[in-house]
Amino acid sequence: MSDVKLPLTGEAEIDRIHQEEVERLRNLLEELKSGSDTQIGEAFEAFIAHMDSHFSYEEDLMQGLTGYMMAELHKGEHYKVISDARYRLMQWHQFHDRFDLEDYLIYEFTPWLSQHISSMDIPMASLVQTQERE
Repeated sequence: MSDVKLPLTGEAEIDRIHQEEVERLRNLLEELKSGSDTQIGEAFEAFIAHMDSHFSYEEDLMQGLTGYMMAELHKGEHYKVISDARYRLMQWHQFHDRFDLEDYLIYEFTPWLSQHISSMDIPMASLVQTQERE
């Protein structure tokens, strides 16, 4: 996970939030290797809380944009991924399956985040920058 290179949006605050999310992801993956079930659960909860904050920030930005045609689709992606993460947290508390959680984080969430940044966040950030200059 140390080699995760997310695309940059060109918006400093969004890029900072994305890097924080990667750090929380790395922390969670480290806990999966050596932490207790309780520590893993707490790290996963912190990861989801950050994800909530991340998505809220972006959705607040979207509200202030004129002509952002992908807003509902973008919000829908956020809703889908946060719902899935909460479901995975519920599964974690029930089964404590380290392999399943690691598999989700590495092979589902991480590729989704990179693709989401490229297809949703970069166009949004570009529009933010354009409208800030006007």
